[in-house]
Parts: sequence; C-alpha cells; structure tokens
Amino acid sequence: MDGSRQVTLLLCASDRLLGALPPFTVDDPHWQDAHDIVTTCAREHGLSVTVLRLLSVHGSPPDKGGQVTYLAEVQPDDLLATRPSLTPWQGPDPLAPHPLRAAYAEPGGPEGAVAWALDALAGIGRRPTGRPLQIRTWNLSSIWRIPTETGSPAWLKLAPTFYDHEGPLLESLSRALPGRDVAIPVVLASAKGRLLLDDIPGTDQYRADAAVMADAITELVALQHAMGARLADLQGLGLPDRRLKAVTPQIHTLLERWRNVLTPQEIRVLEGLIEALPERYALIASAGLPDTLLHGDFYQGNVRGEPGRWRILDWGDAAIGHPVIDIIRLRGFMREDQRDEVIRLWSTAWKAAIPGCEPEAALEPFAPVVELLDGLIYQAFLDNIEPDERVYHAEDPLTSLRCAVDVVTGAS
Repeated sequence: MDGSRQVTLLLCASDRLLGALPPFTVDDPHWQDAHDIVTTCAREHGLSVTVLRLLSVHGSPPDKGGQVTYLAEVQPDDLLATRPSLTPWQGPDPLAPHPLRAAYAEPGGPEGAVAWALDALAGIGRRPTGRPLQIRTWNLSSIWRIPTETGSPAWLKLAPTFYDHEGPLLESLSRALPGRDVAIPVVLASAKGRLLLDDIPGTDQYRADAAVMADAITELVALQHAMGARLADLQGLGLPDRRLKAVTPQIHTLLERWRNVLTPQEIRVLEGLIEALPERYALIASAGLPDTLLHGDFYQGNVRGEPGRWRILDWGDAAIGHPVIDIIRLRGFMREDQRDEVIRLWSTAWKAAIPGCEPEAALEPFAPVVELLDGLIYQAFLDNIEPDERVYHAEDPLTSLRCAVDVVTGAS
C-alpha cells in the first residue's frame, strides 16, 4: 500500500468481544506504531481506543504496511455515545487465554499500567497535565507518553517477561561510574514489566554518522569496562549468557530447528562454523577484552539526545558476552564510508581502558558468530510470544543463519 496501512480494529470491552470497525488508513506503515491508529480512530469514529495487539497481516512484507488487523479496547460509554457500525468477528476468539500473552496485550492491562505510572509520578511530585498517549505496541514493548507539569513528558515502557531485567539493570548502571553522569535513561520508577523513564531532550539518531556516534561509543565502552568485573551482579539480574559455553548448545539446536529449509551447502558451512567456534573464541580472547555487559542492540536508532548529551536507549536485549558484538552490530548499520571510523573510535576507547589490548583482532573471527547470536535472539522471541504476533520475526532466525553463511563464504 505504498507507505500506509489499512487498519481494521476489532473492538473489545473488558472480556467482551464487540465487533470490527470499518477499515481506515493510516500513513505510518510500521505495524507497531499505535499513535496514528489511536488519533485516526478518534477523528474518524469518535472513539478513544487502546491497541492491545496485532491479530493478522495480509499483502505486505514484515512491517511494511498492508492490511493489518488489531485487537483494541474501548470504553463502553464511548460506544453508547457514538454507536459505530460494527461487523461481527468471524475468526478465532482473540480473548481466549494464551500463556505467552504479554500483560499489556490483555484487556485492562494497559489501563492498570498507566494508573501505576500516574501514581508513581504523583509520588515524586510531578503532576501529569494531559491524557497519556499510546505511541507503540507490539510483541516487544508498549510505549506511552505522559505530559507533565515540568514541560517534559515522562515515558512509560511496558515489556514482556523476558525483558524483566531492564529496569534493575538501568538502576545498576546508573551507579556504575561514580561521580559521572551515565549516558542512559533516567528511571523514575520501575516494577515487573514496567519502566517509567524521564524524557531525553533531543532526537533519535537513526542516520547518525561516526562523529555523532563517537560519544556513544566512548560511553558504552566505559560502562562495559566497569561492568566486566561485575558479571555475578549481571547474572543475578537475569541477563542472558551469550558466552561460548552457554551458546554453543543453543546454536546446535537452532541449526536443527531450521535444517529442513536450509540447502545442503548452507548446512555444511554452518556445521563447519559451529565446529570451529572454540578456535574462533580462542582468537577472540587474544584481543585482550573481557566478557562483560552487552547492550545487544547498539545502533544509531538507540541513541538519543543532543550534542554533548547523548543517551543509549533500550537495554532490553542486554546480555553477558564479548563487547565486540556491539560494535560489529553498529558497523553493519553505518554507511560504508563510516564503518572504518567507528571501528577506530571503538578500538581507541578500549586501548585507553585496557593498555596493551588489541580490540580489532576480535572483529574477523567474531563476525559470523554475531549472526548466529542474532538467530538465537530472534528464535527466543518466537518461542516466547503468542502465535498471532510471530509474524514480526517469523523468518528472522533463518535470515540470521544465512547471513552467517554469507560472512563465512564471503558472499556480498
């Protein structure tokens, strides 16, 4: 649909299914964007809705528009006032319980979380000045913007249970560099599955060049250097372990799960790569960098702020492992003419932190391993989200395995 979505909202009120609104179009093609849905529904139908989760997608590759159906919650009083035309739902019951459903994807879940956030703001003397606005909802998070009397909003982030470590981790990192302002979001309150964060003035740096990323790289290395001596603390927070001993059996399992859709040549390359993992890790160890905290999704889009005050966002994918993983991921997002520079900045930061280390020695041996680890992350998403929303990541593990093959064979 050329950069737009045709949206159908199946409405529910508490535990009662009501029917579907006539389809309407929103400009933003990204399936997880809820803001356009909420504002367009209010304008065209006079209804205030909360998007709970995606139900189905037709006619589009992942996250690129198409015909998208969502389950949305509405207040019964709004229905009485507007009396919209609703079509009876013919599909499976989306209110049937599912053990993998996120709390914020259940009727009443977002309302309870928003109430918690408003109470937390009241507790710190920061009065909300407007209605909380739903910005995004998908299988990995639900994001809400809450205007406050300071003139800066607070941000409510709801997450599934496999991201429960993010709040405690941010609070731990805020104390990791004594006497220094740590370049992470400021946590106003946290609870299981809920994070209330202060606003970060500035913009997201999706297309940032190496000059902008320099400060973020320096800050990440400083945190990783500090946390290298605190692996037990990180394990205690529940961070996944992505070191060799932990991931090798998981990689074997991942290959077996996708073996039947891989070619014989791809299987041979992957089996050889897995067999040689100990040798690759030995080469990586020669770089002299410690296993430590990984951000897990370090790229420009997770850096926000303004010159001199950048913050690194979204620590839900944080793990324990080798720090080269983060810079290899960033390198893949940079323009080709910027890639050598971010590697140089990263290497310089580590050499200042650990004199005598050779960070760049870890790059080549770890490059295909990063693809395997990405495959494990995507497979974990698929294994821990309910079937309706697996469309976001359905082919990602297979894509990651094939990317690992390409790195090993030198394919472009």
